[in-house]
Amino acid sequence: TLLIVSHDGYFEEMNKVVENIKFCQVKQIFAPYSPHVFPNGFPGVSPNDCKDKEDPAKRKCEGTPDQYGNHRSPKIVSLKHHWWWMMNTVWDGLKETSQLSGHILFIEEDHFIYPNAYRNLQLLTKLKPRKCPHCYAANLAPSDVKSRGEGWESLIAERMGNVGYSFNRTVWRMIHRKARGFCLFDDYNWDITMWATVYPSFGSPVYS
Repeated sequence: TLLIVSHDGYFEEMNKVVENIKFCQVKQIFAPYSPHVFPNGFPGVSPNDCKDKEDPAKRKCEGTPDQYGNHRSPKIVSLKHHWWWMMNTVWDGLKETSQLSGHILFIEEDHFIYPNAYRNLQLLTKLKPRKCPHCYAANLAPSDVKSRGEGWESLIAERMGNVGYSFNRTVWRMIHRKARGFCLFDDYNWDITMWATVYPSFGSPVYS
């Protein structure tokens, strides 16, 4: 098993944590166009950038507000940029995974997984073609957020989530074909963008 850790900048403390992982193979990747790497110009903050809800005419600043009236906040916007770069890199930019057709599990830095997560994912991906052939992904997140998993004997198909999701290359190709819609949708959240523009274009409900 290969654990890929994707960084949106270089942080020595985080780097040391990753380097101490010994239970599996590890590969680190670093987003090249991060506001943490370019803090004083795009994609970071340029000197004349408008902030928050400032009026460009009054403040003599530059910027086009989003659909909510907010000007670009690099550290927030980079979440979506990083997700898209990371997906492209993991699926198509690494020799270790570029030929992989099976499922890849994606988890974020604030997600906690149980020791049996890997085994559960293996079971879910094996059961998916038989129990839920219309499902696009396998998802480790509990249907009931209060559940701890005890005595759970049912499989639940629900909307594709943003926690502990795993899909294969076929689904990635479907997502990648919607790159323009993903990038042009006026929201900094990658998951909301997926739900609003990408998944509806598939023509059927996107369950996991």
